[in-house]
Formats: sequence, structure tokens, C-alpha cells
Amino acid sequence: MSIATKVKRFLDQNRVGYQILNHERLMKPLEVIHKLKIPEKELLKAIPITDGLTVILAVLPWTYEIDFISLELALQSRFKILSLEENHPIFYDCEMGCVPPFGEAYALGTILESSLETLENVYGETGSESALFQMGMDDFRFLHGGAPLISFAYPSAIKNSDEIVMINNEMKELKKNSLYKLWARQLHYIID
Repeated sequence: MSIATKVKRFLDQNRVGYQILNHERLMKPLEVIHKLKIPEKELLKAIPITDGLTVILAVLPWTYEIDFISLELALQSRFKILSLEENHPIFYDCEMGCVPPFGEAYALGTILESSLETLENVYGETGSESALFQMGMDDFRFLHGGAPLISFAYPSAIKNSDEIVMINNEMKELKKNSLYKLWARQLHYIID
């Protein structure tokens, strides 16, 4: 499966342009980003959230985290993330954990993180562990015409792969330092 049935029907009925980009199964997001040469800020994640009565889909950049205080203030209700077990019956035609950012295809309301409005293209889950979709932001906004743009998330502490590489390099340099090795041994850490 490269695209969930409901997602394909939703995209085709709305006659928007999109591409399916296949990749190896179970690749981590950073691996997919590098293999498919996707700008990190354009990769989306969709997170089903609930206030106990209603389930909605929060769509935000992959490099962001939900700020639940901002979300509560904006929506006037306290939300929590649905577990995989809770959301799988909703996204039954998707592989476990592969939530596409199209709430309307699943009869869910959707909110969009306001930082998305600056993007030209977006990439996201198709419902499969081995494919992403790509589409222009105009088509994505058309599909979410009534969805509010709300500031409910913040950039993650480590925003991109360049920062991860920099941190790893700094740790390698630090590990070469003999004082660090002595300190680490005293704390019973094993240093290669």
C-alpha cells in the first residue's frame, strides 16, 4: 500500500495535484528527508488530539512540538494526544502510526499550525510506512479551506539534521578530551 484508500479518494475527489514518493519501509524521518531530499520544514506530522469529547487533527511541521498551553488558550479546552491504540480505529485503512494530515477524509476537524502558511510545498504521510505525498501549499490550503491557522506549536529543541550533526561532532571532540574520559569513568560511563 502506498496510499490509504480514504486519502486517495479525498485527494482525487478534490482534484488537487500531488505526487507519491516511495521510500524504504520503516525509515526514520531524518533518513527519509535525506534520501528524498525534502526540506525539513516542509515535512508535516498529523497528531490526533482529544478533549475527551471531540477528536481533531493537529497538523504541524515535523520539526515542531505542540504547546498544550497555547492550544488550550486558542481552543478553550484541554487536549491530549491520542495513543496509537486509540487512533488506529479512526485511521483503520492506514498502517499503525501513519496518520495523514487530512482530517476531513476521516470526518475529523483539523487545525493547522500558523507557521505552515509560509511554506511553498508540503510533504506528509499517505497512511503507509513506505510513502509520502508531496503537494503545493495552495492545494493543501484548498483541501483545508475551513481549517483555522493557529499558533499552537514551537520549534523542537533540535530542529534539523545539521544541528544533530553539529552536536554529534561536538560530543566526539569532547570525548577525545582526557578530562572528559576521567570524569565519565568516575561516573561509571563507558566511553568508546
